[in-house]
Amino acid sequence: MNILVLSDSHGQMPSVFLSKDRLFAKDGPLAGAARLDCIFHLGDCVRDAGPLSAIAPVVSVHGNCDPQGPTERLMDLEGVRVLLTHGHTLRVKLNLLSLSLYAREAGARIALFGHTHTAYQSESRGVTLFNPGSVSEPRVGGPSCGLLRLTHGTAALEHIKL
Repeated sequence: MNILVLSDSHGQMPSVFLSKDRLFAKDGPLAGAARLDCIFHLGDCVRDAGPLSAIAPVVSVHGNCDPQGPTERLMDLEGVRVLLTHGHTLRVKLNLLSLSLYAREAGARIALFGHTHTAYQSESRGVTLFNPGSVSEPRVGGPSCGLLRLTHGTAALEHIKL
């Protein structure tokens, strides 16, 4: 299962996401990927992900810049429990301890989060913490997203520069 992970679009979704052909083109961000099974938007202008539903089903959580809605989701996919959150309610800008403890308590192996606008990946207390960065307003480096590959209980995550 291939899942595109986006966050913090803030009304400025890069045009490359609006065309399946451009996404998978030889020089596109997903060159070499067979297909997308799902797209996760981790908040701050989740409405931006609407047009992406033409490419794959979209699952989103709301951030601090979104209207009322779910701020987290817990999903079991391919034998892997994944937590989706924007991160503002867990104060991820201060530190990641609350996120890692919360994810572990929920039985998640992976915690996907946004809010900091900075691409990040690490292991903490048996949980992989992954922030895809921001597709429109990165604080460090250029715009980025992530790709989560799940296969029969195994998971691989990578950052993709846009």
